[in-house]
Order: sequence, then structure tokens, then C-alpha cells
Amino acid sequence: MEYSDGKERDEVDLIEEQEKLYGTDTVSPFKTADIRVFKRRMETMSRDQMSIMAERVAARIYSSEEDQKAELLKAFYSWVSTNGSIQASNSKKAEKGALSDAFEESKSVNTLQDKLKSKTLSELQETAARLGFNPSFDRERLIQAITQEYQRQS
Repeated sequence: MEYSDGKERDEVDLIEEQEKLYGTDTVSPFKTADIRVFKRRMETMSRDQMSIMAERVAARIYSSEEDQKAELLKAFYSWVSTNGSIQASNSKKAEKGALSDAFEESKSVNTLQDKLKSKTLSELQETAARLGFNPSFDRERLIQAITQEYQRQS
């Protein structure tokens, strides 16, 4: 997207614009499916606006602003865990970039498996945790889980 207003736009702004185009802002009770966009919006919300949002998303309403933010974040993560498939492509690209470090820029499954087999159990557990898996004490199981995630991401 190109703008002629001269403002600098970062990645979060692009994600927000894509979500408007896709209609995510109308589908999501939080008006977004991206945590960075949601956190940015929460920074500018008043306590009353947060209470209205908490009502809309069936979250508890707190008198403390910090408690309310924590409750809204908890509700957001819960909503995204069941409805996160409506992410904008910029959001997916950013997420994939963050996960690519875990795959150590491997070009193929065989390359990834070779790199994983040379790692210690502790390093495999760390990689699995970065990918969101519960660390296991079985090396082969960890390698298999990481490899499957690599194939799913590709």
C-alpha cells in the first residue's frame, strides 16, 4: 500500500490495514487478530474503553487499569488460540520469520534433521519450546516434532 501523506508506516500499521481489507476488524471482537496491533490499541485506550471491550468479549472488569489490561490480554490470547487462522499475510510473514530462527535457515528437511541430530538434548528442548511445544526428554520425538513443524511451515 502506498500513501501520499508522508507518514512513516511500520509493519504493525501494514498488518492493521490488511486486517481492515480482509474484514478481520469486523469479525474479531478485539478488532484484530494480531497481538502487536492489539497491544498498540490498548496503549491508547482509556479505562472506560477497556471496560467496554471487556464487556464485549465477556472478560472480567477490574477497577485497576493494569489488571484490566492483563485480563484483556488473557482474553485475547484465549480468543486467538481458537480463532487465530484469520491472520493477515504480513502477520503470518512476521510470525514465520520469528520461527525461522528455530529452523536455522535450513533449505530442506534432510538438512534440518542433520542439524538437529548434532544438537544436545537441552538445545533440542529449547528449540521445541520456541516453537510452542512442551519439551520432551526423548531426542527422536523432539526431532520428529520439529521436523513436522518445519514441513507444516513450508
